[in-house]
Amino acid sequence: AIPATRLSYNSTYYWRVIATNQVGIGPWSSVRNFTTTRPTPVAPMLVYPPNNSFINLVIPILDWDSVSNATSFRIRISIDTSFSSTIIDTSGLNVSYYQVPLGKLQDGIRYYWRVNASNSCVTGPWSQTWNFRMVILTSTNGNGNEIPKSFKLYDNYPNPFNPVTKIKFDLPLNSKVLLKIYDVTGKEVTKLIDVNLNAGTYEFQWNADKFSSGVYFYRIETEKFSDIKRMVLIK
Repeated sequence: AIPATRLSYNSTYYWRVIATNQVGIGPWSSVRNFTTTRPTPVAPMLVYPPNNSFINLVIPILDWDSVSNATSFRIRISIDTSFSSTIIDTSGLNVSYYQVPLGKLQDGIRYYWRVNASNSCVTGPWSQTWNFRMVILTSTNGNGNEIPKSFKLYDNYPNPFNPVTKIKFDLPLNSKVLLKIYDVTGKEVTKLIDVNLNAGTYEFQWNADKFSSGVYFYRIETEKFSDIKRMVLIK
């Protein structure tokens, strides 16, 4: 066995063998060669967006740590954890981030993503799988500079609805906003929004296609304000 310190990565070596006995030394064998590979890159560490987060951007940037011995990266984005329904599968990236093209992601959908690293010799393992949910909010400020004077959660419209309704709210201050849906028993059935927003008026469109008919409540929570309202889904 060749000691580990004697060879270098990504290098070509030539070798031959000679035999001896008590009579003498024989001829050299034919010359052969081998090339060592480069070290296998480790799995990248995902950085942004945080795992299980909400994104209020139509073209988000997905970021991960650089990896030694890597010359390119591959990213996959899917709507399921098995990546059988791949939305994006892009390789050959020479930077440790990826900006998702406009129109690839849909509002209200949870996406799963992972990354691996490669070099000229070998591809490393996949990173952990993280996920994020798209939350597309529409700013409804009249002139673009108008700031509401107080917090307010409006009645959803339409109500009753089937299956889409709009939820509107005012923020007089920059706030972290939670918007959750509860069933008639008070059980949380989904979290629609968990993002930091600038002061303004916003509107969110909720598609309740996967929910059954009935009475639901939507609740907004910020550091300085909370309110809850009732709505009816009729199918």
